[in-house]
Amino acid sequence: MPARRAATHPCPHSPWVGRANTLHGIQQNTPEWHTVNFLITNNCYGYNNRASIHRILGHLNTLNCQLSREAFQQGALGNLKRNGIIVTLIYPGRQGGVFIPCDAREVESAAKQLLDRVISELANFQGSATGMPLQNHLQPIIQAAQNVRNQIP
Repeated sequence: MPARRAATHPCPHSPWVGRANTLHGIQQNTPEWHTVNFLITNNCYGYNNRASIHRILGHLNTLNCQLSREAFQQGALGNLKRNGIIVTLIYPGRQGGVFIPCDAREVESAAKQLLDRVISELANFQGSATGMPLQNHLQPIIQAAQNVRNQIP
């Protein structure tokens, strides 16, 4: 299936878009390439134009690239995030999703959301560890995450 490029996008100077276009320009039959192709074709540029993992997996399934959600998140999405191409929001349901960032502000917003979730989960787990030595070990991690969160503009 030939790649279809979106005619225009709202963030022509985004380094994330540049990296996505570089990967997209190298035709590959990988989940990563097909994911970027899906995002570009569907104009998933910016925080407000996210695609759900469910939609992307459905697209991959039509290409006989059948992956479990976990395998997709740990494989293709992880690779694309590590290569600075996409960001994912980890909210459940329609609030979550995958997108190609337009600017640093969007990446910072996603980082805040991620850290808020991590801090909340660690605090919850700290309660579960009440009375155990583990409970005391979690507080410095929570504090470090809060300090990082507070440094993001």
